[in-house]
Amino acid sequence: MITNQLIKKNILTVFFIWLGYSTSVFGVELNMYYPVAVGGPLTKIVDGMVAKFEKQNPDINVNAIYAGNYNDARIKALAALKSGKPAQFMI
Repeated sequence: MITNQLIKKNILTVFFIWLGYSTSVFGVELNMYYPVAVGGPLTKIVDGMVAKFEKQNPDINVNAIYAGNYNDARIKALAALKSGKPAQFMI
């Protein structure tokens, strides 16, 4: 007899297999808002960190979006949220 717990376990297993497959086939694109003006030494550090991460995770593309100061970055993140395309993370 199949129990509800077994059904749930099978559904979750199929979901995670599909998630892993779709990530490897289609890739993942992440947007990161970063509160620093373009250029400067900190920008080079973040670019290096993103490049290292992408090299270790070739199926993930990180768009580091330099958004000015903290208030500018917050405003841009909120605008992106309202547009339906929010940043996945913000520093």
